[in-house]
Amino acid sequence: MARQPSVSPRQVLAAVLELKRRGPDAVIRELEKLEPDLAEYFLESTSTFHHDLLKLGLPAEKSHVLYRQGEAITLVCILALRKKK
Repeated sequence: MARQPSVSPRQVLAAVLELKRRGPDAVIRELEKLEPDLAEYFLESTSTFHHDLLKLGLPAEKSHVLYRQGEAITLVCILALRKKK
């Protein structure tokens, strides 16, 4: 028996477009209001990730690009799952 996907490609695309339209800061502010515990975990984890990238000796610009990519991936996942409701 085939399992139904939790999130459809359309929901992922809608989340990507929403993140591009609104920007990560606005999405994070909304997340802080709606789900403060998740937002706190997200912010702490991404901050640690950024510092770990810098500790690897990457140039600050490159580590910031990688940090933003990781941030975007996570926010798209959160947005897509929220659209499922």
